[in-house]
Amino acid sequence: MKKMMKYLASLFLCFAVILTLMPMRSEAADNASNSASSTIRVSTEGTYYENEAREVLRLVNEERAAEGLEPLKMTVAQENLAKQRAAELVGYYDHARPDGSSCFTAAGDFDIAWTAIGENIAVGQRSASAVMEAWMNSTGHRANILSADFSDIGIACFEYNGMKHWVQFFTRPYEDLQEAPATGSDQVDATVSYDFDTTFVDGSALRFTEDEANAEAGQSIELDIEVYAPAWYGGTQKIGTVDAFQFPADAVHISGIDG
Repeated sequence: MKKMMKYLASLFLCFAVILTLMPMRSEAADNASNSASSTIRVSTEGTYYENEAREVLRLVNEERAAEGLEPLKMTVAQENLAKQRAAELVGYYDHARPDGSSCFTAAGDFDIAWTAIGENIAVGQRSASAVMEAWMNSTGHRANILSADFSDIGIACFEYNGMKHWVQFFTRPYEDLQEAPATGSDQVDATVSYDFDTTFVDGSALRFTEDEANAEAGQSIELDIEVYAPAWYGGTQKIGTVDAFQFPADAVHISGIDG
């Protein structure tokens, strides 16, 4: 079983890249308006591994040096972006974000204007060396790592439910961005919120933490709702909880919600 899981983990790598002469503002706003009725705000609790991310950075620049390329700089904005994307991978493992927009819309969220952009993602590898080996053995991922088009990078490792989710986010920004120093704080627990479209993520479900609830007429009820989504290894898993979900005053009995 362990060998099978290791094999499956090695398969779950994705890369994406765009090169352009102008910064691109994507379809994020359109997606948000079109799917507003089915979009919820989800919070996922996990742990960031800074030491693993910094080791990936070291290995990336080691590989680039071997090819005569300039090192990539880890910036504050892109490190924060990569942390956001790594948590989002729990909700939906893809270059599309859990709300259905492109991964590249995250650059706009962190005020990064770029001329070149790319993303590598992976899940299941237990160490920096393991994920770098997998990426370097994949043509598309290797091309991103060794691209002369990129100057900056954000890297994150986010563990959820015992599984590490990895992100490399590459850009060449229009403006020089502040470099991110290592904080020395490893294995930091965090709660990360993101938009999640229940119609876009096929197979997702919302479930009350209690079987039923009652309220007097004219009162409102605030309930905890768990969010489930397809797991990359098959089946479904709980990915987090809905943020601040409150039922209206005319809801006097609630027995369940699913779908």
